[in-house]
Amino acid sequence: MIDRRGMARAHSHWRPRPREVQRPPFSWPAPGRRRLRALSVRMWAIAGLFVVVLTLACVGVLFRSVGGSPTRVLPATPRAWLDAYDAAAVDSPARVCSQLFSAELADVYARAAHGSCERYFSNVYSRSLKILGVSRAGATAVLDLRETAGHVEWAVVLDRGSSGWRAVALFGGHLLR
Repeated sequence: MIDRRGMARAHSHWRPRPREVQRPPFSWPAPGRRRLRALSVRMWAIAGLFVVVLTLACVGVLFRSVGGSPTRVLPATPRAWLDAYDAAAVDSPARVCSQLFSAELADVYARAAHGSCERYFSNVYSRSLKILGVSRAGATAVLDLRETAGHVEWAVVLDRGSSGWRAVALFGGHLLR
């Protein structure tokens, strides 16, 4: 028989006790400290509100400059209208139909394409146009144009509205001689 009384235990259950932490009794902050703490909280709240407003303003400016909201700015001159038309006919037919053409002219193009005005411009890749003449009379202008490659001549009648120039009619041949 084995005598176990003198053997030490391998797994002792004794653990050292943590020391008792002496906490000071609770006391309210002095009146001057309370005012400083309230002022500090108020300042942080105002600073946080300022940061939020500034961030929203920056996001709004960025959103507007990228084109988040549609702007209806039309070209300021007949030649600027031609430049805008030349670029948009290839890259953005929807802009040609909704902004650069009047609603009646866009409807004529839609009927010609048997669908929509944008469909008419879907096959336009590039145009090289030469201006033969520009005539202005009040709020109306006529651009005489020639396609360099096909030698096709046509005239565009533009009308100036409050926001810029817009095409109202197209005619084959010269209108200005």
